[in-house]
Amino acid sequence: MAMVNSLANVKDSRWLQLEVCREYQRNKCTRPDHECKFAHPTNNVEVQNGRVIACYDSIKGRCNREKPPCKYFHPPQHLKDQLLINGRNHLALKNALLQQMPLQTVLTSQIPMVSPITFTPFPSLSQSIIPLL
Repeated sequence: MAMVNSLANVKDSRWLQLEVCREYQRNKCTRPDHECKFAHPTNNVEVQNGRVIACYDSIKGRCNREKPPCKYFHPPQHLKDQLLINGRNHLALKNALLQQMPLQTVLTSQIPMVSPITFTPFPSLSQSIIPLL
């Protein structure tokens, strides 16, 4: 049960990740920020493996980091909407898994341990087999 509680308290920011526009990285994206389905991060935003983490406070409309500037991506509205959908789906999945974990723990702890079966060949059996023609 302690494992379930510790999993429930783990912060997981994977749902806040967005892929950076490859065209934007090459200065060739023809779409404006508010139309591209990929992130167009500014220079102060950390990019790792072609991805950025969106600012949770920005999504909620309350980021006030200016000096130094926020290191997280402040997405345009269409990407905020997608992130909120991802967040709700992530939370629903996490809650469903947490509800199943105690049941699995109870079920697996009630299964009796069975000793392994050892195989012993029967030499007399091999002699009584009818020879092939």
